[in-house]
Amino acid sequence: MKSFSKYLLLVIAILVLISTAIAVDIYRNNKLPEFKAEFTEKDIRNILKFRRQVAAEDDTNSYDGNRAAIELGKKLFFDKKLSVKGDLSCASCHDPNQHWTAKRPLNERDIPSLWNAKDRRWLFWDGRSDSLWSQAAEPLENPVEQGHSRTAIVSYIFSNPEYHQTFKSLFGEFSADFSDRKAFPIPAKPTKEKGPAQENWQSMSQENQLHINHTFIKLCKAIAAFEKTIVASPSTFDIFLEGIVQKDQKKVNQLSLSAQRGLKIFIGKGQCNLCHNGHNLTDEEFHFIHLPLEPGQSELKPARLAGAQKLYSAMFNSMGKYSDAPTGKRAERLRYLKIDTESIGHYKTPSLRNVAHTAPYMHNGSFASLREVIDFYSEMENANKDQPHLEKVIQPLHLDEQEKNDLEAFLHALTSLQGNQLSKAKK
Repeated sequence: MKSFSKYLLLVIAILVLISTAIAVDIYRNNKLPEFKAEFTEKDIRNILKFRRQVAAEDDTNSYDGNRAAIELGKKLFFDKKLSVKGDLSCASCHDPNQHWTAKRPLNERDIPSLWNAKDRRWLFWDGRSDSLWSQAAEPLENPVEQGHSRTAIVSYIFSNPEYHQTFKSLFGEFSADFSDRKAFPIPAKPTKEKGPAQENWQSMSQENQLHINHTFIKLCKAIAAFEKTIVASPSTFDIFLEGIVQKDQKKVNQLSLSAQRGLKIFIGKGQCNLCHNGHNLTDEEFHFIHLPLEPGQSELKPARLAGAQKLYSAMFNSMGKYSDAPTGKRAERLRYLKIDTESIGHYKTPSLRNVAHTAPYMHNGSFASLREVIDFYSEMENANKDQPHLEKVIQPLHLDEQEKNDLEAFLHALTSLQGNQLSKAKK
């Protein structure tokens, strides 16, 4: 009996040791890595909200993801002949060698980068487009950009043998003979500006206008299909996020102490993540952030209010007849869009992906460096505090020099690690 008791105790002891080892292993596998900065459990939950999410397909563009459409869109994107003077392409303002932007404001507005454009909910600073394909249509005809007309563009595609064949292979036969100048005069486009383009457009039959519009917007959908492939590669911050999820200390350590402290400010004292959240560090919405009035400006510009109004009346919106899903998910967002006077002076929150390389900053390009942006939020010198509908949460942060350095270090950690290999996009 005694030998049995000894045997039983030995078995129990072994089982205790095994269970303890298992418990330790489980603890080690579930224990968060050590951080260089001090993060609470709430901080970690907020940090993990920056992880990549699967982007929804654009149901309004049936050529989304189509390889042939992407290749055609890429050619169109870099083709300067799509401008009235033959000197500008989409890439002139969204230069792949400058992180898909340009170092100059255009028409008093900064040029947004196209990094992760596939995730955009609204386009333009005032959100007057709700899809990449509808956005692509505007610069082609805007007098301060490419300045062409849709009849000229469609005629060019129709008369160019390579484009003609590519178009037919992708979209089918052309719906009309676009070389007929009587039926399709050049220039011609719907515009409020008096001149030949307006007069020629009004002289066209409604049927021929529809032929042009359907063909023109197919080209824009091809451009959009290409733009959706412009995806930022992972950054140091993404590796850090991956390290948290995988409990990988080495990956967590990739983010420097200064950048981790900056992240702590970003989600804490600075409350930057209230607007700059999600994988692209933007809420895709519109805010008034107390920027001073622009030179010669006595009151706020309509901004989002005008953008929403234009969007509802736009020929090429998600609910219209040129959309491939006028009752789909993307169109549903427009259906419930509120036109509100409180959105006067509100501009879209930009993505912070590769932000260290996309200067100047703010919707009007008023800040030349990240430090200028940080200084503004720190002291809010000359901030506009006299307008209605201010963002109440935005108050001076009063950052010291170390905090400013740390916050800037975090913003630099949002830069893609593959480096500036953007010229490959042209190949």
